[in-house]
Amino acid sequence: DSSTSRGLGDVYKRQVEDQPYRRADGMLDKASILLGLGKYADARKTAEEALALGVEGPLMASLKIVLGDISYAEKKFDEAAKHYGVTAELFVNDAELKPKALFKAAEALDKAGRKSEASQYRARLQKEFPDWKQEGESLPPDAR
Repeated sequence: DSSTSRGLGDVYKRQVEDQPYRRADGMLDKASILLGLGKYADARKTAEEALALGVEGPLMASLKIVLGDISYAEKKFDEAAKHYGVTAELFVNDAELKPKALFKAAEALDKAGRKSEASQYRARLQKEFPDWKQEGESLPPDAR
């Protein structure tokens, strides 16, 4: 009967539309693993391809943070600060991603020698998230 097949078609269509988010989520994990292995070019390519899928929200923010982490690991601190800064501005109400982005932006700006901008990010972090703790929040190790 045609109403059943039409219903199944809608279910299938919804699954396909959800696909970019599933794919991008898997690519986020892959980019993080590649970053951890020091394969920065592959990590960047994977994260950029995931962003090109058009995902939004926390997944997009997480991908931008990973791009920042890759730039940071490559000692491209200005570029890293840009990725983190954009994330902090876009995700104004996200109590998990925004403080992480503010913290990382400040660290990258410090490394780039942009101390006054770094101070501004730290002040915002302190003002907007006074209870936020850095615990477990790290930057790529080989950049320290």
